[in-house]
Amino acid sequence: MSALHRLAIDHAQNKVAIAAAGAIPSLVKLLGPASSAQTQKAAADALGNLSTHAQNKAAIAAAGAIPGLMKLLEPNSSTGVQATAAGALLDLAADHALNQAAINSAGAIPHLVLLLGPDSPADVQVAAAGALCNLASNNGQNRAAIAAAGAIPALVQLLGADLPAGVQKNAAGTLCILANSAQNQAAISVAGAIPALVQLLGSDFRADVRWAAVMALRNLGVYHAQNEAAVTAAYAIPAVVQLLNPHSPPIVQEATATLLRYLASDAQNVAQNRATITAAGAIPALVQLLAPESSADVQKAAASLLGSLAINPSHNQVATGIAGTIAALVRLLGSETSEDVQAAAASAL
Repeated sequence: MSALHRLAIDHAQNKVAIAAAGAIPSLVKLLGPASSAQTQKAAADALGNLSTHAQNKAAIAAAGAIPGLMKLLEPNSSTGVQATAAGALLDLAADHALNQAAINSAGAIPHLVLLLGPDSPADVQVAAAGALCNLASNNGQNRAAIAAAGAIPALVQLLGADLPAGVQKNAAGTLCILANSAQNQAAISVAGAIPALVQLLGSDFRADVRWAAVMALRNLGVYHAQNEAAVTAAYAIPAVVQLLNPHSPPIVQEATATLLRYLASDAQNVAQNRATITAAGAIPALVQLLAPESSADVQKAAASLLGSLAINPSHNQVATGIAGTIAALVRLLGSETSEDVQAAAASAL
């Protein structure tokens, strides 16, 4: 099976060929109690790799893999088997609504939440949090089930500054997705997530951890007055501004600008927030994000934030002009940019 695992890694054609040769039912059978832990782990690993090809996801589920993998999450399995089984469920759930529903119906969510606990090693926590993240993506029913199973406090505990980066990243990413449901926003804040996420924005943490943290803060803070106040109370703004830099991925740049735009326009303490955002150096960074090489979504978010900062007090307007914003915004009015970007630029001017 390790041979199948190696053949399937990063090779789409082999993944299809392995499935076509009839490997999936045999691999699912090897998940059962008659197999050794080593064999179960190898079979789960192979199924996880095969399921990263969209064409195989339904076939793996139809062969009965989901109940078999869920059984391997139980406490009597070794931690290596648990991590591999959770990773396979992660892959099966990715961008597949039917598998998301099937995994929930099979009762896997409470098992995955249990694996987030402090008794689990880091690799198990990483895989379990990742599986919950994919189960929650674009699935309100699963988000509710994950919260009801007690995942939120467990995930917040995994944001600790002394934990491995992979654990922090997946915990923040899962909280980000869970916060897409309004009923979870308050619960995540009450569990203490906001100060913990703000701490992860520090330069001492790995870049992908910081990116996951700011995206979670965006989903928690936008259009939620209490959470917005908690974000500003945790002194998040200077650290958030640092993520506007050109080294951040576009999705992070957009999330960062969107969070800051909310703090500078629709939130409480707007005037103080605008001053803090400007003092933290946001305007020069935003001007860089208006450049032609930025995506349209980033340009739109940056222009919208600049428009919010240009509203009184007057020193923000002065700073905006000095930073060369006007010329950059005028360029965005041209026909080569999208209508959304043009509208944002016109509004900022």
